Amino acid sequence: MARYVLFRILAIVPTLLGVAVVVFVLIRLIPGDPAQVMLGGFATPERAAALRRDLGLDRPLPIQFGIWLGGLARGELGRSIISQRAVAEDIWQRFPATLELTLCAQAFAVAAGVTLGIVSATTHNSRWDLGATALSVLGMSMPTFWFGLMLLYVFGVWLKVLPISGRLDVGVHLVRITGLALVDSLVQRNWAALGDALAHLVLPAFSLAVIPLAMLSRFTRTGMLEVLRQDYIAVARAKGLRGRAVLWRHALRNALIPLVTVAGTRFGAQLAGAVLVEVVYAWPGVGRLIFDAIEKRDYPVIQGTVLFIAVLFVFINLATDLVYAALDPRIRYR
Repeated sequence: MARYVLFRILAIVPTLLGVAVVVFVLIRLIPGDPAQVMLGGFATPERAAALRRDLGLDRPLPIQFGIWLGGLARGELGRSIISQRAVAEDIWQRFPATLELTLCAQAFAVAAGVTLGIVSATTHNSRWDLGATALSVLGMSMPTFWFGLMLLYVFGVWLKVLPISGRLDVGVHLVRITGLALVDSLVQRNWAALGDALAHLVLPAFSLAVIPLAMLSRFTRTGMLEVLRQDYIAVARAKGLRGRAVLWRHALRNALIPLVTVAGTRFGAQLAGAVLVEVVYAWPGVGRLIFDAIEKRDYPVIQGTVLFIAVLFVFINLATDLVYAALDPRIRYR
């Protein structure tokens, strides 16, 4: 197992190098000039050329890439062209918001999706099954940003029962400890901030959770139906085990491998794909940071944040593989 983990970690290096090359090339194909964006209405050809020279953007692309790669080797993600702050500092400030949103969305998606899939499998071909199937197909068919806008309009604009943007209201004060608003509120016993943070979290978390919820529901239903037809399930029932024990201890556990795969990959995808939800709800996370950087052509911020998300995605996939061995003793890595 240790050799397998070490091999996977070493394999991360060429993967991240490939990501770095692709990102570096693609963002420079985006129309626009950072110097023009920074100068705005004061831009002239001479001033723009001078600013490009000061920022090092007039150098050949291989040299620019080599400078950035040398910074990565020293553990530096670069410095923002616009704000002149370290990219790592911006990520450190924004990532807790994205992590909190993603964790809440993932927890809801797993709990609701697995439950819906179990109900659908145990009531096969009934109205419950058909209804759950229809909801799952609908959930996988809806674009995340469109669903988020609909929720925002209905609950935030029309009914006015939930806030439509941000993490906390302007008048709510919360001292930053971990950057996770729910955790910081509990630690400080700031119940007003806790309630406000939960209210702000409901709509974006539900918007982000709808697609993985639908996928988990379908995979749970398929896996449970296959397992429930196995001979050992019939033997367990013949021995007089209760239906709940057969369902949870025997059927669900053996159907967990594909569910872990879906949950793990979707969690990484949610971290990377929260951009649209964060933009819709003005959520101050890494996704919003990338969006703003693309608008301003802030190359170092785009490169650093994408590479950071790629690292997270790779390690989440590794953790998913290791969970397989814990769930199924027959799986061994060499």
